[in-house]
Amino acid sequence: ASSSVTFAPDGAFGQINGQSVFNGYDQNANGVLSAQQIADAINTQTANTGVTASLSGSNLRLTAADGRDIN
Repeated sequence: ASSSVTFAPDGAFGQINGQSVFNGYDQNANGVLSAQQIADAINTQTANTGVTASLSGSNLRLTAADGRDIN
């Protein structure tokens, strides 16, 4: 199985395997997200996407359920 990550501006922001992570997030109104906020949001969708997120320093690592990393 393959995994995909899409980050696009204005409403389509943050899709992993077709599952919205930050649907409709407005960076202009709410500010820039921290790496921890992004990791936490990705991890709330793990059951739907098969992807987990972790931080190593300031690096965000996405891992697919089948063991392959997504960089």
